[in-house]
Amino acid sequence: MVADAIAAQIDHRPDWAAELGVSGIDTDPAMLCQMGVELRGNMSFDQVIPFGSRAKFCPVIHRPLFNHLGIVTNRTFETFCSDTIPLLMLPSQMIESIYGPAARVLAVGDDVACHIQRRTVGDRGEVAATLARRGCLCGSCL
Repeated sequence: MVADAIAAQIDHRPDWAAELGVSGIDTDPAMLCQMGVELRGNMSFDQVIPFGSRAKFCPVIHRPLFNHLGIVTNRTFETFCSDTIPLLMLPSQMIESIYGPAARVLAVGDDVACHIQRRTVGDRGEVAATLARRGCLCGSCL
């Protein structure tokens, strides 16, 4: 029952998207479940940062259209407020313009697993050292 209710929340098209005829935000909960993705229902804004802090790594990903238009979302900044290591999966030019050159070390590139291993285990944990030195990498701290 709970799983069905969560799937219904996730599969529900937001009213604003339907009213404006915006496509490209729909999800397929059945496919995600088949792939082993844990689905959760809606989350209020005040729960996002504590939830993100539960992870060791947290990707920052934008839709290709947002990258093309240079649009950012709350997610662009929430990850840096969480107690986690951001994995920036954005175009390098966008990373530098939003977070500054110090954030290059958080850019994942094509091999996510290699990046995580290299930045946390190899190179003496370069990401952890950078975060500790700077306290954070958001634009106001650089």
